[in-house]
Amino acid sequence: MREKDVIEKIRPPFRYLFDRYQYQVIGCRLFANTQNWIVVLESLSCGRFMAFQDRGEIIIALGPHGSRESATDSRWFDLAVIVEHLSQGKHMLGSSAGEPEQQLAELADMLQPYMAQICPLFSSLGFEGAEDELDRIGSRREAEIRQQDAGSQTNGDGHLN
Repeated sequence: MREKDVIEKIRPPFRYLFDRYQYQVIGCRLFANTQNWIVVLESLSCGRFMAFQDRGEIIIALGPHGSRESATDSRWFDLAVIVEHLSQGKHMLGSSAGEPEQQLAELADMLQPYMAQICPLFSSLGFEGAEDELDRIGSRREAEIRQQDAGSQTNGDGHLN
């Protein structure tokens, strides 16, 4: 199998990503001596999309711009997690089954209704907003820790131990 063959497996079921959301292939890798592969797409308005095959199972993940082309990057979110979050727990996805082409078709059908909500989550502006919030939470926690550390150095009445 060649990289071109893998990309051509992805293109038909996920045609809407290319046509409507302007995703483009930015990475494709085949793993030696296995049938495993990974394809990464990117859309300027919707972030990154990753599909990979691991021992016959197809896995779909999405993430913000800048997510590395690695399934172990913590900035990727599995489709099941995204669907559960966006549906507020009303829809739970199970694992894929069947031939890879069948799994790709099923996963494409599961993803499509959520794309309008996914784009704001992983767009440049959406991610920047989330990043700022995480920075605020981190700064607040650091201030709380500093305050606790300062409190432990006093005897409770403001005097140093």
